[in-house]
Amino acid sequence: MKVVLWDRNLITAQRIRSLLAERGVEVKVLSSYQAVEDFLKEVGDAAVFVNLEALTQEDALINIKRTYPHVKLVGYCGHKNVSLQEKAKSMGVDLVVPNSVITMQPYEVLKKVLPGIWL
Repeated sequence: MKVVLWDRNLITAQRIRSLLAERGVEVKVLSSYQAVEDFLKEVGDAAVFVNLEALTQEDALINIKRTYPHVKLVGYCGHKNVSLQEKAKSMGVDLVVPNSVITMQPYEVLKKVLPGIWL
């Protein structure tokens, strides 16, 4: 399983990427909707972790879910940003977690959205 990490924050991205790589997960860090779309066209199957606070194109999540319904979207943002969390859920994000969870336990988050493929 490949993970697309859609985040412009290099520190956060490196932390998440490093922790997932330790578990053998292939991670592709991308910073734009077009890059994510191109990658999904190529590979077809992936989980997408997205920094909701850096998202500039609001309909991007809806478009991804419509075009790739099997792709699991995981959004993350500050724990106090409840309105953004609710908005993401309404746009089809499968799981929304606080920044602290995604940066400390990204593998466990991945297992929550894809429970059947992990040993």
